[in-house]
Amino acid sequence: MDPPAMVMGTDGVIVAGPPPSEANPVPGSEKTEKRVEVSNDGDEGDIIKQYLGEEVMEVRNYVGSPRKVIAVNVDPNSSMDEDGFSVLVHFSDPKSKTNFSFRVDVKKDELDTLKVLGLKSRICYKVMSETEMMGRKFSQDILRPKHISLSINDAPLRDNWSCRDCGIHSSSNLVAILSHSAISGGISSTFADKETLFTLHVDIDGFRTEELHINSGDVPEQVVALFARENGLDAGFVPPLVGEVYKGLAKAFASEVRHLHAEMANLMEENVSLKQAMNSTDLEASRNHEIHAIESSRDYVIRSQEALLSEATNQIQRLEEDKQRLSRELFELRVSKAEAQNQDFGKLLRAANIDRERLVIENNRLRDMVYSTYRK
Repeated sequence: MDPPAMVMGTDGVIVAGPPPSEANPVPGSEKTEKRVEVSNDGDEGDIIKQYLGEEVMEVRNYVGSPRKVIAVNVDPNSSMDEDGFSVLVHFSDPKSKTNFSFRVDVKKDELDTLKVLGLKSRICYKVMSETEMMGRKFSQDILRPKHISLSINDAPLRDNWSCRDCGIHSSSNLVAILSHSAISGGISSTFADKETLFTLHVDIDGFRTEELHINSGDVPEQVVALFARENGLDAGFVPPLVGEVYKGLAKAFASEVRHLHAEMANLMEENVSLKQAMNSTDLEASRNHEIHAIESSRDYVIRSQEALLSEATNQIQRLEEDKQRLSRELFELRVSKAEAQNQDFGKLLRAANIDRERLVIENNRLRDMVYSTYRK
């Protein structure tokens, strides 16, 4: 028996339904062609337009429970036609321990227009079709592009990037990971993209400037490598690019320092208020009770200050490690490119040293301020 088809619901969610036919066409479609139309722009609910009865997965050798790994024999270099190619996608749901692979078709004329968000929509559609064929059904509030984290070569892909921006080709291997299990009752709505810390504008060739986005939790070397690969550069021999990331980290650190200063100021104000409350206590009968409350509040302030100190120390340590790592990279770049970029690299190294000295001064000042607050 053919697997049940899925059609587009009124809320933009793919739901189970009867197979489309001439007597029962998909709403909004006059023909029952075997294709999927995906919009590259617009809201997520408008991404997947219609399902027209195509079996999209190529699953072989499947045995046993759907919770086991599904062995799939796919050729990542096979083309769907002469005007396009197929990309191999490895899908994983960590919670249900479900893993399988399949191919997603990309036309050559879509490389500039098809966004990562549209690619995620195709993956969602194929995953839901495959689970229907395996006898496993998702709930009605099911898989959407925002529930999938997509990466290539361990580098995360942003929704607004095009396939050409990501360097996707017929030999690419994409990794799609489900953020929350959709098999046991729906997707959690709490999933969100990483917070963007800052955006750098990097001059990569003297004629054009590109944006470099740094997100919370990103590894600087991976960000640099992905950015360089997108722009046809070698991340190992682009000192200005490394310098921009280094300055960006310093900027993020300065922002964290300002945030810590603000929290410390609030704690000091609370401490002053507590002392004033102690001095203004005149009633002997309630003195013991108020002293106990004040001491409890003071202990809370001390614990908060200790936690703040620990957090600041960890932040400083992480940024110091990043600084040392980038400094080592700058030194290696200087050795390998000394003759070709001696003057420019010397300026970059001096700027990096100045930034490092400023960071050291700021670190010392932060420690002194935290320790002085703690001693009070």
